[in-house]
Amino acid sequence: QLKPGYATDTQDAHGKIISGSGRGCSLEQLNVVIPQFVGDIMQIPPMFSALKRDGQKLCDLARQGVEVEIEPRPTQVHEIQGMHTLEDGSFMLRVRCGKGTYIRTLCHDLGAALGTGAHMGLLLRTNTGMFSLDDAHTMEEIEACGDLETLLVAMDRPLGHVPRVDVVPWAERFVRNGNALTPKELRGEIPAGRPVRLYLNDRFAGIGRMRDGHMKFEAMLLE
Repeated sequence: QLKPGYATDTQDAHGKIISGSGRGCSLEQLNVVIPQFVGDIMQIPPMFSALKRDGQKLCDLARQGVEVEIEPRPTQVHEIQGMHTLEDGSFMLRVRCGKGTYIRTLCHDLGAALGTGAHMGLLLRTNTGMFSLDDAHTMEEIEACGDLETLLVAMDRPLGHVPRVDVVPWAERFVRNGNALTPKELRGEIPAGRPVRLYLNDRFAGIGRMRDGHMKFEAMLLE
């Protein structure tokens, strides 16, 4: 949620107002400045963050009244959609971004571009990697579930982006002992030096990596 009108020291609704007159903007005006913040952009992380300087968190320094210069950091914003305008003049945005993007800072910078000042009113993460709210469960659903295993995500599901390699069935003893495997015991394309998902009889066996002509387990996870 983008709330134009005021910028705060924390860049969200919990901070102290540091600038702004309360003037709002239209969705059309917002859509004009949004393209500036899509793509490979630079962000200056907020002082109220967990980043460290000389072993101390910036947020701890900020609470002590200490200000330090923060270098801009590159990040990626793939898409910003202005969804709709709320009754209080704020906007619901949908943002797809890369790792390390501060949505608070994005709201702050949008406000600066608009000339109104702005801060983040609400943040709801709807997706990260393969996890999404569609797969989430409420506390009530969890408490009412008789068998929690039915709600669990398969161990290998978050690793779907990692190449799969199958181990021939007769090599099960080697797998269970965590022994290195030779190419003749493997089926599938084997990328050198990269982690792969290893399967035995269609069951997830663990993570391995090809080194010196042998597949070596980095984590043997077969039950």
